Amino acid sequence: MCIRDRRRVREKLERSMADQRQMEAMRLFCKIDSDKDGVLSMEELAIELTDYGMPDDEIERLFLTLDLDGDGYVSEDEWIQGWDGFVHQIEKQQSQKMQREVLVALGHVRTNPAGCIARLSDRATRFTGKHYSWGSSNKVSKEGAVAVQDAVDFLHRQEPIPDLGEHVVRGLVLAGEDHAHDIGQAGVASHVGSDGSGSWDRSGAFPV
Repeated sequence: MCIRDRRRVREKLERSMADQRQMEAMRLFCKIDSDKDGVLSMEELAIELTDYGMPDDEIERLFLTLDLDGDGYVSEDEWIQGWDGFVHQIEKQQSQKMQREVLVALGHVRTNPAGCIARLSDRATRFTGKHYSWGSSNKVSKEGAVAVQDAVDFLHRQEPIPDLGEHVVRGLVLAGEDHAHDIGQAGVASHVGSDGSGSWDRSGAFPV
């Protein structure tokens, strides 16, 4: 394939991806537009975004960003123009929500290790080899039920210890994001960075 042909294929793919993003944006616009008047109000956007756990002040800031002409409504054109920023904000909110949920879950395990044994033991029964099934969810794990049983054995020996609180430490978040970017490019899952660094090395590199 010559350079000109490759350029045409790339341009066609880019147009296709842009069309798909626009279709996705308009599907959500129509869903949020509950009164079907062709524009989105602050109230309509808030109803949708509270389901993502987004606080009111962030919803207001996002709405003002989308409302380019400042008329108090988000039109279809404004929605399309602001779609990438909207998606970024939602992904950021979901990531922050997951971080808090992980901290809460860790707190439960640390303060009541014995209380988590039954739940983990139940999960171990859902494995067939390395395949994990739960309802309609089917996943392929790296280690299978062996890893779950290791965790159960550890919890049997572990005494309760204080939790970590629910405050997300920004420095640790940055260290984790840096590590994900580092090893993600290689397509591997590892606690060791490409430079041989461990979690303690990375956490010390970012201010807490």
